[in-house]
Amino acid sequence: MWRLLSCIAFVACFGAAVWANASGTSDLGDVVGAWEGESICQVANSPCHDEHVIYEIVEHNGAASKVRIEGYKMVNSEKQWMGTLLCDYRSADHLLTCEGKPSDWTFQFKDGTMTGTRVLPEGKTLYRKMNLKRIRKCG
Repeated sequence: MWRLLSCIAFVACFGAAVWANASGTSDLGDVVGAWEGESICQVANSPCHDEHVIYEIVEHNGAASKVRIEGYKMVNSEKQWMGTLLCDYRSADHLLTCEGKPSDWTFQFKDGTMTGTRVLPEGKTLYRKMNLKRIRKCG
């Protein structure tokens, strides 16, 4: 299963790189790839748990500023899929925003590091903070 997921991720990354070269678009190069790190809960006494995570980011439908994040948590050395986020990237700010239900996600990129937050809409409660490093770059 791990080999199949790795192969799919490679094909998706390769396809994004080919499309970017063909279209002259390279703004997503700072974000597309695989990222690994920690997702830390910020709300005590909640169902939230601290997690070691891997986020695989690929271009979404060839759009110049749209990406898809496939989120995984590591449990007993195995990747467990958590969900998918569709996001917009503002290259001028190195900022990725993902509006979703039931929460909004924001990620900042700098020097191979991805930091982020997850905010719940009711009362704008900060629910999670993430800190990840790039482990694989597409292209």
